[in-house]
Amino acid sequence: MNIELVRGEEFPVEFTLKNEDNQNITPQELTDIIITCRKLPYSDSDVLFQKKLSDDEIEYSDGNYTFNILEEDTKDLEYGNYGYDIKVIQEGLIDKFVGIITIKEEYNCEYED
Repeated sequence: MNIELVRGEEFPVEFTLKNEDNQNITPQELTDIIITCRKLPYSDSDVLFQKKLSDDEIEYSDGNYTFNILEEDTKDLEYGNYGYDIKVIQEGLIDKFVGIITIKEEYNCEYED
């Protein structure tokens, strides 16, 4: 899942997790979900922001998980592409999903009539 957002603005991200029977995976079935954003996909690359289910930064409602990329998460980032992954931990098993976050410029900032 790729995400495009304007630098320094809040952006909600919603996703679902399904088991092999196409049933929703609920938070009670998980150990944790960890979302990590970095410039480069290496452990020596600084973590730009991270969200965790265990820290109540990821919400679950009506079969969907939601986390918010906050203003402070992106306000100091350069325009461009960043990588992120969603790490799902369930009974010692780890699944990872990766994507790209593109930070874009705002074209109508401080617009006045």
